[in-house]
Amino acid sequence: MIAHALPSGLRGLALAPDFRLHGDVQCHGQRRASYLVRDVYQRYLRPQAGNRELVYASYGASILFIGVGLGISLGGQSINRMFTWIMAALGRGCSCPMYSVVLGAA
Repeated sequence: MIAHALPSGLRGLALAPDFRLHGDVQCHGQRRASYLVRDVYQRYLRPQAGNRELVYASYGASILFIGVGLGISLGGQSINRMFTWIMAALGRGCSCPMYSVVLGAA
């Protein structure tokens, strides 16, 4: 559609946000995997792990996160329902620390 509707200069401008989005998704996925490997696997499970083992653990963590994401996305009935579920989870995660401060537990 874009190839026929826009001249060549504007096609690049129209496709640039898609490439940017792909880069952001890839960056966040790699960051999650590195946090899991460095902060959980290396610190608590295998402190003596070498670089090669950490790389393989990172591969496994990336595959795990991709699988979980695919499972969640294929299990959802609508994007509105998924967005509501995500916002509810974020709201609970942010509100629990606030309740402890308000109630004087902290």
